[in-house]
Amino acid sequence: MLASSLIAATVARAQEVLFEERFEGDLTTWDVSNPNSIRRVDSGDPQRGNVLEMTPHDLAMRALVRGSEEWGAYRVEGMVRFPSDEQNYLGFLYHYTVHDDTVHDDTVHDDTVHIDIGRADRRIDTGSLYIKGNGSYVQMNPRRDWNPGRALYPELRVPLEGESAITIGEWQRFALEVVGRDCHLYLGSFDEPAITTDLFEGERGAFGLKPRVAGGPVWVDDLRVTRIERATWQGPRRPPAPSYQPDRLVTEWLALGPLLATSAAVEGAVNATAVVVHEHGGPARFAPFETDARGAVVTARLVDFRGPATVAYFATMVEVDVPSRFALSSIDDFAVWVDGEFRGYGYAGRFAWHDFAWNDEHGTSGSVELTPGRHVILIRVRGGRYASGGFFAALLPAAP
Repeated sequence: MLASSLIAATVARAQEVLFEERFEGDLTTWDVSNPNSIRRVDSGDPQRGNVLEMTPHDLAMRALVRGSEEWGAYRVEGMVRFPSDEQNYLGFLYHYTVHDDTVHDDTVHDDTVHIDIGRADRRIDTGSLYIKGNGSYVQMNPRRDWNPGRALYPELRVPLEGESAITIGEWQRFALEVVGRDCHLYLGSFDEPAITTDLFEGERGAFGLKPRVAGGPVWVDDLRVTRIERATWQGPRRPPAPSYQPDRLVTEWLALGPLLATSAAVEGAVNATAVVVHEHGGPARFAPFETDARGAVVTARLVDFRGPATVAYFATMVEVDVPSRFALSSIDDFAVWVDGEFRGYGYAGRFAWHDFAWNDEHGTSGSVELTPGRHVILIRVRGGRYASGGFFAALLPAAP
C-alpha cells in the first residue's frame, strides 16, 4: 500500500502543471524587456485567438516567465509560427541568471552630466537554443554577458527536416526539456529530440523566449509547462555525438580576470602565473580554469561583453621533447607570450573547431613554434567583440 502511494505521488509530481499561457489575458506573469515589441496580437484565426508576438527591436530583448527560476526540472510545450519570410528565429532561454556582483561604483563628473563608468546592466548569462525560421535549423547559442556563443559550437547546428521542418506561415509544435545542465529540444515529432546538450555551465535560472536581434517577428502560443523527474529521451546524444577528444587538446589552464586593463607585469613575466594584479584596491591572482567537456576554453565565462572588464589572461605549462607548435582554433582575437617573450597576435576565425588538431578541413587561427623543453604559454583575450568567447588549443608537430 505504501509503495503504491509513493508511486502515485511521484507520478502526480511529475505531471504537475507549473505554468499555462494562451495569451488571452494580459502579460503580468511575464517579465518583458520591451512591451512595445513583445505583446499580445490577434492571430486573425478565430480558433486560435491572441498569440504572443515578438518583433526585433532592441539588442537584449527577452520575455521571461516570472518565478520560473524555481521550477526545477521542467518540460515546456507550445506552438511557434513565423508569419513572414525574412530573417527570423525563436530563441529558448534557460538557466537565465542575472549576476549581482558586476556593478562598478567608479564615476566621473563634469558640469552637465553624471557618467557611470560601470556597466549599464548587470551581467546576464543564459543557456540558449534557437530555431531559425527562414533556414529551418536549430543552433546551440548560449549567451554569456549576453554575447551569443554560437560560433563556439558549429557542430551543434542541426537541420530541421521532415516532420521537424519549419515552414514560413505555418504553425509548428515544440517541446523543451531542462533537467540540470541537460537541455533537449523537440520540433514536430516528439519521438526524438532534434538536439540535446549539456555544454552550458549553468544549472538553474529562469526560462524565457526571445526574437532575433534584427529581422522579422515570431509568434508563440499554447504554452504548457509541467514538472518532470528526468528527461524523456534517454538515448544517445542528438545529433549523434561528434568525435570529441579533449585528451588530444591542451586542457590544463589557469586564468586571471576579468580585468579592466592589460598588465605589462603579467605579460613580461617568465612565469606569468606567479604575478598578482591589483585592481579596485584588491588582488587578482591566477586560478584554475576548467575547459568544457569538449576541451574548449570558454573565455566568455570571464570577460565582459557589455561591461568594462574585458581583459583576461589564460596560462598553461607544456613540455615537449621535439620542436613543436602550440596552435589555437579561436573565435577571440588574441595575443601570445612564451616564457615572457611576446610571440605575436592571432585573429578570430568564423568558428572555433573542437577537432582542428586532427581534421585538416578546420585550420588553426594561429600558432607559435616551441623548442624542446618546458614552457609557460600565456594567452590574452579581450571581450566586447560580438559572437566571440572561446578557443581550443593543441600541441602539433613543428611546421615542415
